[in-house]
Amino acid sequence: MILKASENDIEITGIVTDNLPVQIMAVSHESSSSFQNKFEDVKAVIHLRCCNHLLNLAFREWTKLDNDLTKYEKVMKKLIPIFKKKDFRKFLKHNIPNICITRWYSPFNVLEMLIRNIDEFINLFKRPKKNHYKQLYDIKDDFLYLFHVGFPKVYPLLIPFLNLTFHLQHHSISCVEAVIIIEYYLSQMKDNMIKYEIPKEVYTLINLIEKRLLLNKNVQMYQLASLLTPDGIIRYRNIVGKEFNIQEDDNLYWHLKIEFLDRKYTKYDATQMRSLDFSSYIQDIEKFEEKYEEMLANKFGKLQKKRTNDNIKEYQKKKQLSLLKYYQKEVSNSNNANAFSKNLHENTDIDDSNSDDENSNEKIERSNSISHSISHSKDFHENTDIDDSNSDIDHSLQYCFNESSSDDDDEKEEEEEEEEDDFEYNHSKYDISDERSYKYFDETETEEEEKETNAPFYETQKKALKWINIANLITNNAAYFDLSDDEANLAVIELHDLLTIHFSVLYNQNSSSICPQSNFLNYWSLLSDFEHNGHTFEHIAKIAFRLYTIPPSESGSERSFSKLKWRFPDRRNRTKHDSMMNEIHIAEYHAQKNSKK
Repeated sequence: MILKASENDIEITGIVTDNLPVQIMAVSHESSSSFQNKFEDVKAVIHLRCCNHLLNLAFREWTKLDNDLTKYEKVMKKLIPIFKKKDFRKFLKHNIPNICITRWYSPFNVLEMLIRNIDEFINLFKRPKKNHYKQLYDIKDDFLYLFHVGFPKVYPLLIPFLNLTFHLQHHSISCVEAVIIIEYYLSQMKDNMIKYEIPKEVYTLINLIEKRLLLNKNVQMYQLASLLTPDGIIRYRNIVGKEFNIQEDDNLYWHLKIEFLDRKYTKYDATQMRSLDFSSYIQDIEKFEEKYEEMLANKFGKLQKKRTNDNIKEYQKKKQLSLLKYYQKEVSNSNNANAFSKNLHENTDIDDSNSDDENSNEKIERSNSISHSISHSKDFHENTDIDDSNSDIDHSLQYCFNESSSDDDDEKEEEEEEEEDDFEYNHSKYDISDERSYKYFDETETEEEEKETNAPFYETQKKALKWINIANLITNNAAYFDLSDDEANLAVIELHDLLTIHFSVLYNQNSSSICPQSNFLNYWSLLSDFEHNGHTFEHIAKIAFRLYTIPPSESGSERSFSKLKWRFPDRRNRTKHDSMMNEIHIAEYHAQKNSKK
C-alpha cells in the first residue's frame, strides 16, 4: 500500500498504532522484524505509539487503586441499572447513559448527566413513591458520595483529562504539538487540585500520565518533535537550563496554546461547580433517610404490639385447647360406641363375643393412644418458648421490607426493556452526525501488552531531554527520516543551534518567520533557508516536515472504521470498494460544509 501510494505522489511518512506487541513488531522502525527493516524501498517510515491509548492505560492503572477518587466509577455502575428500571424511568425525563468498558469517559458522561439533571433525581428522594423507598435507601450513600466527592472533586479533576483526550484525537493536531498539549492539561489538573482541594491521590494519576507519555523511552520521538516549535524550545530551555537558559519575549513568537485555549469539549466548566449548592441536596437525602427509618420503626412497633410473646402463647394455648376438646369428644364418642358394642356382644355366643372383644380392645387402644398424643402435644406447646413467634415476626418484617416483591412480572419486563435499551445504545454510538461519537476505541490491555508497557523509563524530564538522548534519536533513526548518516549529523548540529539561538535573531532577519501570526509551515519554510554560523537549517527542516504530517493518535482511523461499519453492515457486504470510498467522501464533504455554516 505504501508503494501504491507513492505511485500516486502520496508519501507515507509515519504510522501510528496502539501498544499491541504484534503491531509494534510489524510496523515499528525499532523492531528488527518490521517491514521497514525487511524492505529497503519503504524504510523511511516512522512509527509512533498512540497517545490516546497510552493515556487510557494510565487512567485504567489509576482506577485500580482504592481511594475516594477512583470510587466514582463503581458508584456509576451501581446507579445505572437502578435508574434504568421501568419504575424509575417513567418518573425521569432523561435516560441515563450506559457505560462502555473500553471508553474511560463513559462513567464521566454519567457523572456529567447527573450534574446537569440533579434536581430531577433529587425529586425522587423528596417525593418518593411507595415502591421506590427500599431501592432509594440502598443508593442514598452513593448520592451522598457524589455530593461530597464526585461532583466537587472528581468532576473538576477529570475535565482537563477529558479535554486532553479529545484534543489529542482531533484531526488538526500534529505529533509536534502533543507534548505541549499534554503538559498544558496536566498543569490544569494540578491547578484544579489546589483550587478545589482535591486529595493528593490525584498526583498518582498525573505521575502515571507523565510516565507513559513523557518518560517512556519508547515514546521519546514525541520529545524530539516538540523541539520543532517555539513553545517546545522554551519548554526545553526551562527544563534543561545551563547553556540553553535564554530569556525570550513572550509576545514575540507564535504559540500553540492560542489554538486550543478556546476549545471546550464539555458542556460544563469546572468553575461552575462552585455555584452549585450541594448542602440543600444533602439535607433532602438526610430527610428521606429519617423518614424511611421512622416508617420502618412504626411498622416494626405495630408488629410488636400485635404479636407480643404473651399473645402468641395465649393464642397457641387456645388453639391447642380447641383441638384437645375436639379429640376428647371423639374419644368419648368412641367409648360410647364400645360400651354399646359390649352390651350387644354379651347376648351373642362365645366365639362372636371373643372376636368382638378383640376388635373393641383395638379401638380402645387406638383411642388411648390418641388421647396420649393430644396430652403430649398440649404439654409440648405449653412449654415451648417464643421461637415460633419470632419467626412470625421476621416473616412479617420481611414482607414489610419488600413491599414491591409482588411485582415479579414487572421486573421481568424491566429486564427485557433494559436489554432492548442496551442494544439501541450500542448502535447509537456510531451516529455519524456527531463527531464526539467517534471517540477513541481502546482495546483491553492483554498480558503481552502489559509486558510491553513495562519498558524502561527515564526518572525525570531533565534526563529524558538530555542533549545526548536527543542527538541519538536523530542519528539512530537517520534512515527512517530519509537521511544519510552525514545528513543526520548535520541535523543534530542545526537543532543545537536552533535551541541556543535567540528568537530576536530570527525575527530581525525575517520577521514573518516567528511572529505571533506565523505557524509551523511558514516558520519552517523560512527557517530552512536561514543561515547561521555558515550553515542553514535544511536537514533539521526535512525532519520537521516529515514529523509534522504524523498525528499523535490513531483515533482518526478508528473513527473511519466505525463509519464504514455503520454505513456498510452485513447486508451491504458486496459493495464495491470505489462505491464505499465515494460515499464516505461525500459524507465527509457534507459534514465539513455544515460545520463551516
